[in-house]
Amino acid sequence: MSNPSMPGRLTATDPDLTDRQRRVFAELVELHRSDARPVSSERLARSGRLRQSGASLRGTLAELEGLGLLERTHSAAGRVPSAAGWSFFVRALVAPAVLPSGIEDEVAERLSRSRHDVERLLQEASRLLASFAQQMGLALASSLDEERLASLELERIGERRVLMVLGLDGQRARTLVLELETPLEREALAAVADVLACELCGGTLAEARRRLATDVALARHSAVRIVARAGPTT
Repeated sequence: MSNPSMPGRLTATDPDLTDRQRRVFAELVELHRSDARPVSSERLARSGRLRQSGASLRGTLAELEGLGLLERTHSAAGRVPSAAGWSFFVRALVAPAVLPSGIEDEVAERLSRSRHDVERLLQEASRLLASFAQQMGLALASSLDEERLASLELERIGERRVLMVLGLDGQRARTLVLELETPLEREALAAVADVLACELCGGTLAEARRRLATDVALARHSAVRIVARAGPTT
């Protein structure tokens, strides 16, 4: 995947241009951006913004080409920024524009709203994961608290019902039925089962109940957020 250039993010391989080179390079890029045509030393001189002779401009252009920032489209034409030149221009010469205050206020409002939505989602996830723990406590005898969870599977048994199969050491199993508020695709269900199995298997059932009720990391996991919408059936 490509690594996009960002203003101000210089690299160790970027050339250290003199003030003269920088001014000529910036002017050439601006002229080229205006019409996409190659830029010659004569055209640079005619712009009136550079106080250099034609010979001096030609020498500076040759230097910039030698640094890999410019290239010729063919021998008789002027020069254009190379791919490396465009990248350097963005990193070294582009200053981010200041956003209008109205846009800044809108961005801040949307970010604030998104933050509140995430907080509400995490609170709901924590509450419903605690319901998981409570359901496990109701369904499993206290004598099984120290049994270790060997496997955990989720199997769809209806449009909105899921069977949770808890495999214990010694090839024993216990099951719980969950009722979903909305249908859950099999792929999403499999992802949730993988997350819960990875996080809970190997520990005791008591530890699993405790983690479901209190572990914020589980609630934060995107896959667990899906299963967090499931409530135990009565």
